[in-house]
This record gives sequence, structure tokens and C-alpha cells, in this order.
Amino acid sequence: MRTVGIAACVLAVAWHVALSAEPAAEAANVAPLVLGGRFEYLLLLDEQANPYPWNAATHSATDRSRLMLDLDISGTRYGSLYAKGAAAWTMVGKDDTQKRLLFEQGDYLWRQDLKTWMYSIRFFASERRFFAFDWTAPLLDDDRAGEAGENRGVRVDGAVGEKLRVTGLYSGLGEDADESRTVSYLKAFFSHRIASLSASYLLDDPRTYDTRSHAIVKAELTSAYRRAFAVLSYEQSGFEDSGWFFPGGSFDWGGYDGTNFSAVLPRGGATFAEVRVSSLAVKDQGDVDLVWRYDAVGEEFVNDLGSAGSSGVGQTAGAYFVAKDVSVNAKVLYHSSARSALENEERKWFDAGVWAALKNGTDFLLRGAVGKIDDGSASPTRKNFVHGALQHETNRMRMGVHAMWNDLDTGYFGEKFAWDGKLAITPEWGFHWRFLMSRDYAVGRTAFFRLEFRPSNRLFACVGYGPSYLGDDPFLLEDREIGLLREGASGYTISMRGDF
Repeated sequence: MRTVGIAACVLAVAWHVALSAEPAAEAANVAPLVLGGRFEYLLLLDEQANPYPWNAATHSATDRSRLMLDLDISGTRYGSLYAKGAAAWTMVGKDDTQKRLLFEQGDYLWRQDLKTWMYSIRFFASERRFFAFDWTAPLLDDDRAGEAGENRGVRVDGAVGEKLRVTGLYSGLGEDADESRTVSYLKAFFSHRIASLSASYLLDDPRTYDTRSHAIVKAELTSAYRRAFAVLSYEQSGFEDSGWFFPGGSFDWGGYDGTNFSAVLPRGGATFAEVRVSSLAVKDQGDVDLVWRYDAVGEEFVNDLGSAGSSGVGQTAGAYFVAKDVSVNAKVLYHSSARSALENEERKWFDAGVWAALKNGTDFLLRGAVGKIDDGSASPTRKNFVHGALQHETNRMRMGVHAMWNDLDTGYFGEKFAWDGKLAITPEWGFHWRFLMSRDYAVGRTAFFRLEFRPSNRLFACVGYGPSYLGDDPFLLEDREIGLLREGASGYTISMRGDF
């Protein structure tokens, strides 16, 4: 295949390019102007989902080669500018490739620091994150910016001393400036040595996609004293057929029965509370951190640009232990919640785990949970699992085995096993592998291999086989995406990336 031949040539010249990559990159820096870029050759070969006799080939090739160029001008009297463009090669036919150079991201910042106050203004396009920094149950999730595709907007920040900070943000989420959804966000933060108070407001205008605008207001109080930290937050959301508005609602203290505080809240209200006590000494063995969190959410509370949370009331209490003289960590959590909207449901379970490392390079993990979800049916759902892992590391290799048994004592009982590791063949060459097997209502198997080549900090190449996604949960077998791998297709990946 022609594409495979091209990939082989690219990998063959990788070592030669590495010898001159870093000097060339240094030569591109002319202060305060910094030019940079990245070239990535990515070829994916996978089996066709539904091969038929008249298909010309048994495999399909996807070329995702990409060239990125960026310009960074920082610390000048005229402000700071960052711009990035990318050229992409897209297969649009059997022998036709579409090449396009697109603007991907831009950011201009003007900042003034005076004696007692500062201000800054930022114009941006296609921002990946907004960095709102709302502490608990944020109105605007930092990571939601890039999910809408293209966006453009402006942000203004100001501060008076160390006590008062103000942030304002306006952004259009979409390509069409006249029809795309817009987000307006305001936040004021006042800090004192005893406590801090913040107030936030979010207006989500759907423009042509809906007739009602969505607004949320939030107030939050935080305080810290020695080893104790506490936070109390309240949010109120609402919808109206207008522009700027303040979501209303009233509390019903007569509806409080001593258990479910969400009955007191307006239907669009939500309350969050958290208390932490850290570094409590347990004799001479170690320290314990205690955490308690409570949330009560109304039936009509909506926060689609933040952490949503289901309606109802719930609390979680936990203890985290760190030993002093040995490498041992442990935790114990208890979770209880109830939901009354749409259907009645109660959740209660314990979650515990311990991790330890030995001097010979071996570490092990043992986690488990026991509990149930009762929705009034004859057979409540049980949340029971046991997860263990054993790993060993030497100078050149790290290898581990994982096992998990979930939904114990139920009709949904399942088993998962994994074996993975990495071998450092030389300082430049590395080999990864991972085998997964699951068995519940059916048997699923997944194999993953990757050979990596990294001759310098600016050059990376690899050849691999397996699925394109293997999950990102820190506890491998607890990743919810792992169960979907049974349906995923495996294929070959050839990639080379160079930074300059």
C-alpha cells in the first residue's frame, strides 16, 4: 500500500531529523518573538466494519497528517499575542486528499499592574478553557469551552490589592456570530483573613436554538482556620423569554422534615457544603484527613455549563490516611443520597481502599465497595466490587496484573482481568503492551501494543496495534469505557511527531 510505504520512509529519516531538531528550534526564537510548530504524521489502518466481496481492499486507511504553526509575542509594551494555525490532510476519496490551512486559536492580552490595583483585557478565539475558577459546583466549567467547537469573545479582569477581584467574560459558542449560543459570565471575589465571599452570575442565551434564556446566580462563602476548611455555596437557576434577568424563587421552611433539605429549596435551587480537617496525627503512625460533603439539589435546577448533579439530597463522608515511616495510603468513604424527582431512589454504599509500596520496587492496590441502589423494585441494584492490582518495577521494566470482580451476588456478575507493562529497550526505544479480558454476559478480549522511539525531546515516533482508546481512569479496570471495547475495532497506528 502506498500510504504504508510513505510511513516507512518517514520513520526511516526520524533519526537524521533528531540530530538537527533542537538547534533549529533555538534559532527560531528572536525575543520577544517566538515561532514554533509541530508536524504530525498519523496513519490509521483498520478493518472495514462491514466487508463485502466487491470491496477493493480488506483494510481502510485514514491519513490524519497535520502541520501546526504558532506565533507567540510576550511581555511587550503592546501586550502579548498568541496565534496558531494548522494544515490538515483529509482523505475525501480513494485517491483524493483535501489540504486546508485553518486558523485554530488566537489570544491577545493587555495587562497593567499599578501600585494598588491591576486590570487586564483579553480577546480570544477558539479558546480551549475559560479558567473561571469557581470553587464548588462551578457555574461555568473550565473544560466546556472547547466542546462547542469554534468560539470567540472577550474577558476583563481587575483586582484591588489582595482583597477584591472581578472577572467578566462574554463568548459566542459557535461559528455563526449572529445565531450561535452566547455565554455571559460575571464574578466578584472578596478575600479576608477570616473568610472569603464570592458572587457569580451566568446568562446562557441560546439565540436561534431556543426561545428561553437560562440564568444562574451563585453565592459562596469559604473559611479556613489552622487545619479546618469549610465552604458553603448556594445556586439558583431559571429560564425566561427575555435577555438579562435574575432567577427567582422562595424557600419553604415549613416543608423541612429534618432529613431532606432539598424540600426547603426553590425548585431551581441547589446548596453545597463541604468541611475538611487535615493532618490529624494518629500517634506516630501517620496523618488522617477528614472530609464531609453535602449537596441538596432542587427538581428544576439546571447547570449545563458546569457540574450538573441529579436532583435530591446526598452526603459523602471520608477519611484518608497517609503513613509516615512506610509507603502506605488508605481511604474509607461512605455515601448516602436520595432522589424524589421522576422516581424515588436511595443510594447507600461504602468504598474503601489501600495502597502500599515495598522497597524491592513492588506495589499493590486493593479496593472495594459494598452497597445498593433501591428504586422500589423487587430486586435493588447492588454496587459491590473488589479490585486488586500488583505491579513491579525494575530499572528497565514496569509490569502489572489487575483483576476485578463486579456486581457480586447479583445476576450481573462480571470479571475483568488485565496485564500491562512497559519495557525500556534503550534510552530511545520503549515498548508498551496491554491485554484486557472481561466476562459477564459475553466474553471480550482486547490487545494493545506500541513501539516508541524518542531520540530527543522534540521528536517522537511510534508504531502500534490495538483500539484507538483504552480509557483514562487511574484505576484501569474501573474505567466505564473499558466495557465498550468489545465493540471497538482494533487497527494499526503509525505516527511521527516533531516540534520545531
